[in-house]
Formats: sequence, structure tokens, C-alpha cells
Amino acid sequence: MKSKLAIAVLLICVIGLSAKLFFLNQSYQSLLTSLIDEEADFNAVYLNDQLIGSDYLTDYEGQHYIALDLLTQYIDETVTLSNSGQRIYADLSEIAFDVGDEAIQAYLEANMSAVNVPLIYSEDRAYLSLDTVCRLYAYRYVYFDETGALLLYDDRTSVSTGTLQQGATKYKALPNGFAKYSETGVSEKIYMLSSADDYASALDAAGHFIYLKENVQTTPLPFEPQVVYDPVKLSTNEPISLTWEAIEQFGNNFSKLETPFEEGVNVVSPTWFNLNVNGILINSAELSYVRTAHEKGVKVWGLVKNNFDPDWTHDLLTNEIDQRYAVAQLLFYSAFYELDGINFDFENMYLKDQSAFSDFIAHASEMLQAADLTVSIDVTRPGGSDQWSKVYDRTRLGQAVDYVCLMAYDEFWGSSPQSGPVASLPWTEESIQMTLEEVPASKILLGVPLYMRVWEETKNSRGTYVKTGSKAITMNGLAQIKADKALEIQWDPDSEQYYGEYYENDKKYRIWIEDETSLQSRLNLAENYELPGIATWRRGYSSDPIDLFLEKWLKE
Repeated sequence: MKSKLAIAVLLICVIGLSAKLFFLNQSYQSLLTSLIDEEADFNAVYLNDQLIGSDYLTDYEGQHYIALDLLTQYIDETVTLSNSGQRIYADLSEIAFDVGDEAIQAYLEANMSAVNVPLIYSEDRAYLSLDTVCRLYAYRYVYFDETGALLLYDDRTSVSTGTLQQGATKYKALPNGFAKYSETGVSEKIYMLSSADDYASALDAAGHFIYLKENVQTTPLPFEPQVVYDPVKLSTNEPISLTWEAIEQFGNNFSKLETPFEEGVNVVSPTWFNLNVNGILINSAELSYVRTAHEKGVKVWGLVKNNFDPDWTHDLLTNEIDQRYAVAQLLFYSAFYELDGINFDFENMYLKDQSAFSDFIAHASEMLQAADLTVSIDVTRPGGSDQWSKVYDRTRLGQAVDYVCLMAYDEFWGSSPQSGPVASLPWTEESIQMTLEEVPASKILLGVPLYMRVWEETKNSRGTYVKTGSKAITMNGLAQIKADKALEIQWDPDSEQYYGEYYENDKKYRIWIEDETSLQSRLNLAENYELPGIATWRRGYSSDPIDLFLEKWLKE
């Protein structure tokens, strides 16, 4: 009896001690868990299998951007910052992006030293698009929304991926060992960074850095090959409705995308590439803009302009090395940003450079067309001044390019000495007829203004109203004037469009009106002369009625 009692007492003591040890262990584990610092997981950046730090990422207009110092420290130390600080120059020899054509790639390597990419700034720190970095240097990435962590890897990575089964234990490292962090509630995807006999390191599905004891079956992290975009051309029986998009600086791309692409447009030409010294083209292109346009069925012809600088243009046209550098950049950017074409807008040039300009466009067109890109050029109507109109050898230019955009507007320009229409219909038809003497109808796109001018006139000493000022207004601007002013509208038989005027503060204000009536007349001209389409200046200047009008015309 006594022995049974002793055994019972012993069992009670053992159970009690075990319970106490269990609770002590639980308390210890809780203490260890409380020492775990999860904050280190947030915004962490891993390059292949190494943690390189945090605070390298920011978001801008719904996209991820990485700090410039990350790029220069860990990916390409040869990158240089432009004098303005608004872009970087990356050496072509350090770039992994390939245009997908051996002959064109060889042309780039022979004629181009560097490309430039725009930056943004946040709190005085420079950032560039994560997608751009990955395309330039052949990296891929995994972004973890919950923690904001980033895994950036290339094709040499040792990182692998696997599945952590339900109930598996995750650990965190402490100064004196490892502590249990959590257990998986359901199976989840993980990214193995390194393996070891005792603990292996990984990122879990949320981006937390963890250690594991159990073995996990893994496969190499997929590295999708670069996809080369094939430019898309418009079908020959499809009318062209091009509109130019004014992009004054890189950030404009995102604000422009806030307005959906109009259904009456099938080509957009953003003003992205600006001539600088030594053949450099300042790049303001944005890939998300292009892909958004493509999703709407809109082709993108990037515009390259000479900034209306005759001296820089002369320097370019008298230096074959700079010309080839410029062409090489256009080839690279067209492939990199998935463009369908290039539009040349060179204005205000020296007449002495006419032949050299034609040679340059001929060579550029040959190379761009070899890359399946559509090439167009903007010209004024024949005649006029040496630097603004006579400089174009339209015959040679028309032979080289696919389309010639006739800028049939600014009959009366902003600083004109007298008031008048932006483009009267008789003047517009005459412009077409004059251009047809040098360029085939099948290549001419008729430029159409989506703006007009309000001309201010004041009485002189003889009591006659004379022009003293002007301002350009959009079609919505006209609607506002109609709502606010006592605008008297009548038909003007000379311009063959409506005309309005009002008086205010002893001044006379005059407007030759661009509306559905004038637009229909211009479309009729394009049809009568069998032109392939129109080019409107510019996107954002139209109104809902005009957009619907163009949509109906395009789909008929």
C-alpha cells in the first residue's frame, strides 16, 4: 500500500514538473518570439541571394522605382548623371538589352556609345523605373506587396523556388540562436536563398526573411527570356487618324494617360526625343504609355524634333558620326519602348542644309524601315520663308519616308501682323495642291488644327481696329467663350468656316471657328484628293463632340 502511494506521489510530482517545464518553455519561446524584429523585413531589397539593404524603393504613378545609388553600387557602376541631373547615361557595352536583329544590333554597337533614361526625384533622391532597369540589364524581380520587399535577380541567380507545406515551422535568427517565428496555415510558395545542413534561409510568400529546418523540394527560379516587340503597321485600307501628343517633360506621360485614348485615333505621336548637342537625343519616353496605347489598338510613332534650333541642326547635318549616333538611338529606343514608328519634326533650319537634311532622312528611313518601323516627316506647305518652308526638298523626303504630314495650319500665326483664320479652307486646299506637285497623294497626311486663336484688336488713331494680341484656345475653350461672352457667330464665305466676334473694354475680339463643320470640310478634302488620312494638332485640344465625330469617321 505504501509503495503504491509513493508511486502515485512520484507520478504527480513528475507530471507537475513536466507541466512546469512545459509552461517555462512556452514562456521562453514567447520571450524569444518577442525579441524578433519584423521591421527588418519591410522594404528590404535582395539582389540574387544577398540582402543589400532597405529604403531603396519608392512608388510613382503606380509603378515601382529604385534608387539610382542602388544601380550604381550593385548593377552598373559606369552610369553617369547628366548635367541637368534629370537623366542617366548608360554605356551600351554594359547593357544587356538586345534589339533582336543582328544587323541592327551591329549598327548600334558601331555607332552608339550610350543611351539616356529619365529619372524622377523624391525627397531629393534620384530614382528610375524598376521595369526600365530590368529591361536594360536583363534582371527579373518579385515584389512582395505585404512587406514591400523586393527580390531582384538575373540569369546567374542561385535562388530557387518551392512550396512550404501546411504546418511547417518558420524560424528567425537571434543573436544567440534561432527562435520559432510561425507555422504555415496553408501551403505557400517560398524563395530559397541558401541551404545548409541545419537551417536554410528563404523568403516566404509575404516577403519575410525566414529560416527553415526541413528540406523543401525546389526548382530553379524561372527566368523568362526577353521578348522583342514586332512593330505593327496600319492596314492599307484603314484610314490614318494620327494625333500628336505634347510631352514637355517625362512626368507628362502619366498625366496624359489620365485621359483615355480617343476612339477616333489610331496613331499617337508623343514628342519624346529632342535633339541636343553631338547627336544626342534627349529621351522622355515611357513604356507604360506605349502599352496603354497598344491595349486600345493605338499605334505609337515616337516624335523626334530638332527643338527648332538651326545651329544644333546644322551641327548634326554636317557631322556623319553624330547623324549615325542619332539614328542608332532611334533604333534602340524604338525597340526598347516597343514603338511602331518614328515621326520627324525638324523645323526652323538653314536653307543651306536642305540637301544634307534630305540625306539624313534618307539614311534614317532606310535603317528604321529595315526594323519594320513606319517613318513619317512633318513639313509646311511649299513656298514661304527659307528656314520654315523652302528648306524641305519634299520630293526627296517623300521618296524616303512612308508618310508626309502636311502641317496645313498657322496660315495666320500667333505673332501675325493681322488677324485671320488658323487655316481657311481655300488656303488648306491650295496647300494640298501645292504639296501634290512634289509628294504622291498616297503618302500625304493632312494636318488638321484642333485649336483656333482669339485675336485682340484695338482702335488706332484713325478709328480702325488693328491687331494688338492673340491667344490660342482649344475647342473646349471656345465653348467657354460662348458661355461667357456675347459672341456673335456668322458664316464667313472667304474662309468657308464660321466666324465670331465680341467686344469688351473698347476692344474687339475675333475668332475663326474650328468645329464639326470645318472638320468635315477638311475630311472631305482628304477624301477628294485620296489622301490616306489626317494628323491633328494636338491631343487634348479637342472636345467630346469632335472626338465622337472622328470616331464615326474612322469606323465608317
